[in-house]
Amino acid sequence: MAPNPNPLQQQLIDALERIVEGKPLPLDEITALIKALRFDHAGREERARELPEAQRTLEEFKKHCVDLYEQAPVAYVTLDEAGRICELNATAAVLIELSARELRDSLFSARLAPGETDRFYQYLRLCRQQRAPLASEFTLRVDNAPRPIQLLGVPGISASGEWLCRAALIDVTALRAVEQQLQQCEARLRILLSRPPEFLDEDDGSVLAIELHDQLGPALAGLDSDVAWLSQKLGNLPPDVRGKLEEMARVVGDSAGIVRHAGEQLRSMQGEKAGLTAT
Repeated sequence: MAPNPNPLQQQLIDALERIVEGKPLPLDEITALIKALRFDHAGREERARELPEAQRTLEEFKKHCVDLYEQAPVAYVTLDEAGRICELNATAAVLIELSARELRDSLFSARLAPGETDRFYQYLRLCRQQRAPLASEFTLRVDNAPRPIQLLGVPGISASGEWLCRAALIDVTALRAVEQQLQQCEARLRILLSRPPEFLDEDDGSVLAIELHDQLGPALAGLDSDVAWLSQKLGNLPPDVRGKLEEMARVVGDSAGIVRHAGEQLRSMQGEKAGLTAT
């Protein structure tokens, strides 16, 4: 179906039809029509001159967006309904430790630890059903070694109308390592605190205090900076995804508080021990 003519085209059609029918046009009407045609022609020429520049600007912007995606410090993947990797950036390839060529069109579930496939496809179904951002934790299998990640997915539609899940992969290995180390220190601290001061092994308390101060303290400070950096780099996140990052920040903050409290208790215990020894 031909598109409807614009007002100027319709005026020209009407004028030509009247001429064909033998109806003369008034001179002022002909003059106004010629003037309108010349103005329209000049506008088209101007737009034609601007079009190449606009196309160049668009191409530069597209290239800039691709570069930002490829070089982003956050790992990004795009998954289809079957869980295949449609797109990924360089950071994602580094995180999974395979080339982009190997990963593209492969099943993301093949990169997960054994036993997580069903849960991953349940995650995809839930993401599609809810039509909302969704966050969950999975474990990548990298050289047969586990690597815990947060999968932060946002549903979307491709240019061809197919459903997609655009996701960020956040490596939480360091966070989980600190949590494990913190749990071990808490267990040892509970054992120490359960002993009367006169039976406190000074070496145990000193070693634990050093671990808390020299290892866990800096590690937690680094994680706190990493979480803040991620929040800033990821920009305007959906509430569910933002909640996950806030949860990570709370874990780090609570852990730092536990470390400080444990250090104070150890210093107090050592002071009690020293007082008993002096008497």
